Amino acid sequence: MTKRFAFFYLFNVTPDRLMEVVPEHIDYWAKLDPPGYVGGPFGDGSGGMILFSAGGLEEAEQITGRDPFVLRNLMGRMWVREWVVKGPEDSPESSVHPSTSSGLGVQRPEGKS
Repeated sequence: MTKRFAFFYLFNVTPDRLMEVVPEHIDYWAKLDPPGYVGGPFGDGSGGMILFSAGGLEEAEQITGRDPFVLRNLMGRMWVREWVVKGPEDSPESSVHPSTSSGLGVQRPEGKS
């Protein structure tokens, strides 16, 4: 059974140095094409996040450990964590009447809208 993982990273290099490696990073993930892949940089250019599926944490760490950003020591900090994705169907609040629920799985007190 596969699990979802989040690879969150922050850079510790200049934009020029980063741009030298971006094509390799994009190529690595495109060729790997892990299930559930979605990712990209943060709008401020400080880092990025990639979501993907793998068999377990060890496999996820091996995948991210081969990322050219990691191999070229461009990361100031990085984390790989299992991401337990929950949808509305997983929540007991999903059967709550819309007038008493925020729609985000958070129960509102009676009489509050």
